[in-house]
Amino acid sequence: MKLIVHKLGPLKETEIEINTPITILFGRSNTGKSYVLKALYSLLSFLDKSNEERIIDSILGNINFLENKMLEIDFATHIRTVIDFLRNSLVGESNVELYLNGKRSEDLIKELGEKIRKIDFKEETYEEKDIYSSFPQPQRVSVKLRDGKLLLNKATTQASYSLISFLANSVRNYLSDVVLPIIEKKAKDLFEIPSVRYLNYGRFVALYGNLDDPYFSSSSYWIKNGKNLVKQGKINSEIEKLFNLSIKIKKEELTINGYSPAHSSASLVELSSLFLAVADGEGGLLLIEEPETQLDVYSQIKIGVILYLLSKRFKIVFSTHSEILLLTMAMLSRFSECAKDVLISRIKELVDIENLDNLDHVDVNFYFFDKGKVEKRSAKEILANAEIFTDLNNKLLDSITELVLAWEEKCQQR
Repeated sequence: MKLIVHKLGPLKETEIEINTPITILFGRSNTGKSYVLKALYSLLSFLDKSNEERIIDSILGNINFLENKMLEIDFATHIRTVIDFLRNSLVGESNVELYLNGKRSEDLIKELGEKIRKIDFKEETYEEKDIYSSFPQPQRVSVKLRDGKLLLNKATTQASYSLISFLANSVRNYLSDVVLPIIEKKAKDLFEIPSVRYLNYGRFVALYGNLDDPYFSSSSYWIKNGKNLVKQGKINSEIEKLFNLSIKIKKEELTINGYSPAHSSASLVELSSLFLAVADGEGGLLLIEEPETQLDVYSQIKIGVILYLLSKRFKIVFSTHSEILLLTMAMLSRFSECAKDVLISRIKELVDIENLDNLDHVDVNFYFFDKGKVEKRSAKEILANAEIFTDLNNKLLDSITELVLAWEEKCQQR
């Protein structure tokens, strides 16, 4: 996967390869890291289950339910509508291209639309009583999609508000239950991505309820999905063991290690939101904005190890301002292949985490964002510290030394 940027926020004419299990975007604020995450997400947003309703709404908005004829549905057009909506909402004016296995995403969407058009979907019949009529009679409609055309075989053609509402609900159910699951499978096979999730900054807020804002919709959907899995006892056991959190839901009240989110530490709340968002363990592309948010320094090391192990299931792209997380990821990638025993021993001294026996080598790409440019770095360069953090650290240490000397000279006697 390759993102070619012509214009995106502060970025111009640059490329970012997403060809390793983990890709890390780092650098100072306002250098374009979040823009890249949001651009990737918007271009692949139709692969996120949280956007299924947006696709359906786009289709329904173009149907005249009172016409007695087959209705043309170009799914590629409605997919582009959702992409354009999220791109405008998340990144604004931009010019980017995404390539997957050498093919432009736009061309793949067109190919997907052509594949959908050739499918003969099964017919479904829907029925309900017209509660608004003086003489209630069942309203019935058969719905079928074939050759890209939607056929509504209505039992009655007498126009009424209740008929239009019934037809719209019937088509919504048909698209949701019959059509989209098949399209989802076709899209997965074509794009070779099981799903896409965007866990934005502030995602933990979704622990407290649903959020409809486009910026939060993916986090909200996947965290809610995780809550439902907790209720059903269907959390992926490997993911549960990896995070090692006791999350329970009783009478709709969520607890983390026995306490409500409001009574839990910020670090536990953040780790819980990340855990719930991936609790199904189904894999796909996972885009995370600053996973270190609210985490203390030891928890930043822990989330680094968790993400590293999680990359066996997900292709992960995240942005970060944390040098601790950055160094942790570089250390894991650099030394897991030839110094694994020492690496595991050191990690165990720092954090309490299981599954370290499964710590196999994972390739990690690092991209440094600075002044509108993006430069690729290796794990070795990150560990050498280069100019990434040492400049600021040295300035702080020099300042402290100067201040201590000044204090001893001018203030100590006081």
